[in-house]
Amino acid sequence: MKNFSGMDIGAEFTRLYSFVGGKTEVFVEEPTILLYNEFGELKAFGSEAKEFLGKTPPFYYFQKPVDESGIHQFEHANVFFERFLKKNAVLKGWSKPSVCFNSPLGSTPVQVQAGIELLEDLGFAQVYTLPTPVGAALGTDLDLRDKRGNLIVIFGASHTEIAVVSLFKIISGKHLQIGLRNIYQQLVFFLRENYALEISERMAEELVAEYLVLTEESVPNTHLPSASGNSTTTPSDKEFFAVGIDLTTHLPKKVKLKRAALLAIAQPFLDKLILSLQEVFETVGPEIVKDILERGVIFAGGGAYLKGLTAYFEKKTTMRLLIPENPSQCIARGNWTYLNALARKELPENLFPKER
Repeated sequence: MKNFSGMDIGAEFTRLYSFVGGKTEVFVEEPTILLYNEFGELKAFGSEAKEFLGKTPPFYYFQKPVDESGIHQFEHANVFFERFLKKNAVLKGWSKPSVCFNSPLGSTPVQVQAGIELLEDLGFAQVYTLPTPVGAALGTDLDLRDKRGNLIVIFGASHTEIAVVSLFKIISGKHLQIGLRNIYQQLVFFLRENYALEISERMAEELVAEYLVLTEESVPNTHLPSASGNSTTTPSDKEFFAVGIDLTTHLPKKVKLKRAALLAIAQPFLDKLILSLQEVFETVGPEIVKDILERGVIFAGGGAYLKGLTAYFEKKTTMRLLIPENPSQCIARGNWTYLNALARKELPENLFPKER
């Protein structure tokens, strides 16, 4: 097994990690989305399709072939991955390539099998799959041959996975319907209800990425600011503008907000995530808990980029938070690491089932 790649198949992004010629590191990603016209003809995929969100002519429509539990639209998934691999020339010149992709904790055997068959049909000679938390843990350079327990959180766009991993196995895990998209959608709802302002989810994503800061002062619970401007903000809170459509006049409108609004919107979702961590701790023994307290909690996924997350989490839980250098790459990189270990015969071939 010489030519192999690690793939992260996600509801929002598909990512691939590999080495070309065994020397040059390669990482590519595309939004997992397709755009069709009214005749069912493909007009764009990936990043190009995402650019059309909110801007398409009548009767154009989008398809997202992957959800939080895996592939759910096989035909559209085949179209997307064929173009993804062709655009990035992944299989060009490769002889009998292998790939390892992730299986979310909420995936069904049917969805896992669909992923295996799809990638085989697209030209991969051998297809392996790892549970998402195992791949993410390997992507942070954890040695999972160690018997000590590790707690990893993958805070993604559509969902969150929490798992205690040891000896390549998941001791306890949870699949949560909480992700960054919940924050975006709540911001859209908040502006609509309190300011009669309509913005898109993509615009909300940009505002959250730019202005949401989880400072230590944000830890106490706060209430959503009202439309009248009453809030628990301090004078030093940074102000920003949300621009959209006035739902009353249907004209462009600009609303000034303070950072406390975003903090108050995001906190309930983060607090639910922390509560789920407590529930996971209830299912493992004291020795594992001791390992986690000593080693810290690893955060991966797009949610790990939230500003101030480390201070927020550590004050809320009293546990150390560890964020890898490139948290969104961990799953793809970890899946590649697994195949690399197999190629070096550092792991048994039958550690995880590789194909049907």
